Amino acid sequence: MRALDTPALLDAWDRGHSLSADAWALWLLRTATVKAGASTPAGTLAQWTVGRRDRALLRLRSLTFGASINGLADCPGCGAAAEFDMNCDALAGSPSADDEPAPAQFEAAGYAVTCRAVTAGDLLAIADCADVDVASDRLLERCVDARNAQGVRVAHRQLPADLLADITIRLELADPHADIQLNVRCPACGHGWQVAFDIVQYFWRELGAWATRQLRDVHELASAYGWSEAQILALSPARRQRYLDMLTT
Repeated sequence: MRALDTPALLDAWDRGHSLSADAWALWLLRTATVKAGASTPAGTLAQWTVGRRDRALLRLRSLTFGASINGLADCPGCGAAAEFDMNCDALAGSPSADDEPAPAQFEAAGYAVTCRAVTAGDLLAIADCADVDVASDRLLERCVDARNAQGVRVAHRQLPADLLADITIRLELADPHADIQLNVRCPACGHGWQVAFDIVQYFWRELGAWATRQLRDVHELASAYGWSEAQILALSPARRQRYLDMLTT
């Protein structure tokens, strides 16, 4: 994988306006592997677990914008804003951790159950689903195979509640990196809690802020000097900033 250059990042920003978040994440990873000269087929990326996809996005973000990430979260105790910092590389871990987990197979309550971790492709399949409960049902249909004593597959809605709860826990344990929780402590009241971190959404918001700055620079320099977008984006950051500074002096 290789860091995305300025043209690729602006292309990614353009693409993000027409793709779902999960489709955009896979497009981003495929673009990064193409840049590195080792293209990974889209079908292969779709088979990655969500945790593996997110670890790859963390590495790509580190290569592109640096390893340090910071953000703000409102304290549920007093409402004050609390900052949090983290390191992409530490969260992503070693690439050797990307081995796909084997499906869990067990017997309980008279059923033989096989359940596998949710994949990036599974999320693509429910991208058009606005109802959370319906989306959850679709994921269970795709990831869980439960059969009765006669070997007949049983719909998850017909399974005992305790068994369904057990299946849900096993799905979560199968891919712990799919749910990144950050420990945050409020500097005002000392309350500690966990904040869910979504690298896809964070990367998209960060890219949007970056793209806005790039386009503003292009607008100012094109207006002043008549240069094309490609010419302006090809300037080194230091040289571009110097030209911008001269516009205000």
